[in-house]
Amino acid sequence: MTGIGTGDPIATDLDPLADAVATIEAAGGTPTHILAAPDAWAALRKLRTGDGSNVSLLGAGTEDADKRVLGIPVLTTPAMPAGRLLMLDRSAVVSAVGTVQVATSTDVYFGSDSVGLRCVWRFGQNVVRPDRIVQLTVNTEGS
Repeated sequence: MTGIGTGDPIATDLDPLADAVATIEAAGGTPTHILAAPDAWAALRKLRTGDGSNVSLLGAGTEDADKRVLGIPVLTTPAMPAGRLLMLDRSAVVSAVGTVQVATSTDVYFGSDSVGLRCVWRFGQNVVRPDRIVQLTVNTEGS
């Protein structure tokens, strides 16, 4: 989608995430979520405080890290492309839903004891503020 920002790749530190926060805030937004591919989240968890260190940048190292970075909740999903993160302000995406419509019919199945059921639910979404979304890549080699 045009207008969505592209951050620097994340390789050894979290600076590109801090830059993404600044990009969203400069557009008048507030980052509310980070969507991450599972391998991208794993790569972030493996970032260390220094060369030869076992201390993770996220969490205490002996406990599982909360799925938060810079205070922003992280949602992992296999629907994200491998090695990708998406930081966004939820107000950048709008959605609308309709009512659930249910209809039944016994006419189609007149020759048996069956009932036909139809359920219709419509929804739609659109990115209205692409400048409040930043996509990033994570170096997943070695993850």
